[in-house]
Amino acid sequence: NPIYKPEWEKVSSTLNVDATNLANSTVSIVLKGTASKTFTIEKVEVTVKVADQSMTYGDVVPTNSVTYTGFVNNENEAVLGGSLGFTCEATSASNVGNYTITSSGLEATNYSFKYVEGTLTINARTVTITWPEETSYNYTGSEIVITASLGNVVNDDQVEITSYTGNRGTNVDSYTAIVEGLNNSNYQLPEDNSFDWNIVAVKAELTVSDYNGIYDGIGHTFEATTSHGTLVYSENNSNWD
Repeated sequence: NPIYKPEWEKVSSTLNVDATNLANSTVSIVLKGTASKTFTIEKVEVTVKVADQSMTYGDVVPTNSVTYTGFVNNENEAVLGGSLGFTCEATSASNVGNYTITSSGLEATNYSFKYVEGTLTINARTVTITWPEETSYNYTGSEIVITASLGNVVNDDQVEITSYTGNRGTNVDSYTAIVEGLNNSNYQLPEDNSFDWNIVAVKAELTVSDYNGIYDGIGHTFEATTSHGTLVYSENNSNWD
């Protein structure tokens, strides 16, 4: 009969290790006898996402922010160290377009970081348009041209109107002037940029030429001069003094 030996007995047990603040550390556990186990506690990755931003050309660049995902054990950004910083090439004078925002600078004992970029979108600035106060113009026989001035321009930019429709007229009529284009792509036109105006008829001053003659039963033609040309009038079978 075999003789019982204590070392033959299989022993099973559970070992609990407090791994708090042991990230990226190697832990060696030596059991009684000759058994041992070594394992490494890795840092948990936290994703740091820069929030997308938008602004109008010429305005102050907005303040950046981030969102975090990946914390464990009910922890949050309060456990982080270092100094979170942002990098973006855009300024108040940067042209309309999209600009990348990056972040960096965080530190933590138990966490590593995956930084995700954000985007700053700079939108065109809307100009204001000022039309003349006068909406009605007397007919002159010559072309009348209506022009507008621009406002809400920043950074000492030279912004000019490049084209109109309906801003020129000669004859008596109603017109609608519209600004069609600008010379600077950092600016845009307002939705309503039209101006209604008209050319109205005027009373002409009539000056009739003198005529001296004896009635002869024959029709005669005489001229009357106006402030806008010559009016020709024919009179037949008239008795003249």
